[in-house]
Amino acid sequence: FTQQSKAVLTRLAQAIHDSGDTTINNGDPGVGACGQPITWCQSAVIPGATFTNQWASFSTWTQTGISFADQPVTFTAGATAGPITVQLKTGSIVTPALADTPVTLASTSPKGQFSTSPSGPRTPTLTVTIPAGSPAAAFYYQDTEAGSVTISATLAGQPPASQVETVTAAAPSDVELEPAAVTVMGGSKRLFAAHVTDGYGNPTDAPVKWSLSSATVGAIVPTSGASTTFTASSTASGRARLTASVGALKASAVITVKLAPARIGGTLARHIHGHEIVTVWVVRGKARAKGVAIAFTVRHGSSIVAKVTGRTDAHGRVTWRSKHPLPAGRYTVKAAIR
Repeated sequence: FTQQSKAVLTRLAQAIHDSGDTTINNGDPGVGACGQPITWCQSAVIPGATFTNQWASFSTWTQTGISFADQPVTFTAGATAGPITVQLKTGSIVTPALADTPVTLASTSPKGQFSTSPSGPRTPTLTVTIPAGSPAAAFYYQDTEAGSVTISATLAGQPPASQVETVTAAAPSDVELEPAAVTVMGGSKRLFAAHVTDGYGNPTDAPVKWSLSSATVGAIVPTSGASTTFTASSTASGRARLTASVGALKASAVITVKLAPARIGGTLARHIHGHEIVTVWVVRGKARAKGVAIAFTVRHGSSIVAKVTGRTDAHGRVTWRSKHPLPAGRYTVKAAIR
């Protein structure tokens, strides 16, 4: 059957080719299709015969091509997808192969591999054969890189058929924190992120829970999610361990909190009921600092009115009031950390 079909197609192709040869038409367009010498055509009149224009509806000759018989698949990294089937089609009609037909398979993923059985062996590219008389062949596909991947099937001399598959991350196998160790000044904030990956290095969206070993040196918000923000205490220093948990997986970061250097936040001199009242306050970062030893001098013009030492109270202040009434005027204050 194959040889006979080949002979028919060969004669048809030659007839079409020769029908346009103007050197042999002898004034009769298309006569070249009858062969040279003219042996393929015989004059005959068949009663009732007439020309038909039905063939005019065929504007092109449809070539048998390759396509995917299955819908795109979604599978987990490291798992095997399949069987996936490729088939021969002529237009929309599934067509059996006239002879053994090789089909070459390829993937856009550098980690994708094909096989003819679920257990392998696997190769980055694969040629499967559609046997004569069969319209299709099946294969298996494995990938360890999460994301969208395009696999293609190609017949020799034809453009490839392609299909986009989806590879999802496998179960979490590792979690890392960024940063893993940090020193934070009191009153400041620091963002921490958890990077959760599967056994192939693919990031996953597995839920993360956060915990802090000590609430004295700071606090975290939120306590779940891919990241959290640590806010350092402005009044206490020390160390704490920040832990990210994904099921049984854990990773920790060491946080060292240091108090910001104390500095004079400001001074205020007021004359009330004949007395001079001076207030000096100390801050660490943006917060008032208590228990800090300071000294300040109060002057009226070039005269020293008072020299004061003390420690800041719970509100970060040291206040001095003159024992005796003083004249109104401009008083200056110079303060420093002791």
